[in-house]
Amino acid sequence: MNFRVWNDKILLRSAKEHLEKIKPLVAQFSHKKKEILPSTSFESLGIDSYEVVDLLMLIEEQCNVYIDEGKMLELKTVQDVLDVLDKCSQEEN
Repeated sequence: MNFRVWNDKILLRSAKEHLEKIKPLVAQFSHKKKEILPSTSFESLGIDSYEVVDLLMLIEEQCNVYIDEGKMLELKTVQDVLDVLDKCSQEEN
């Protein structure tokens, strides 16, 4: 496996790639100037639950994945989204 260190955390290469792909999308919805890290919560960026759903739909489109609608409101941080994307990637293989 290919690992990288990211903000004192070890992430799989695919997780880093996913992070780099979704950071600009998250930034589009952010109401606050704040660095977007895996631990960043949507609440801390001023993104409300309706915007989270819109963001996740955009991520679905950009990453060619499906996120169950029932799970969307359970996702509170960037890491939560990365975990879903990683799970989707594993299911593809």
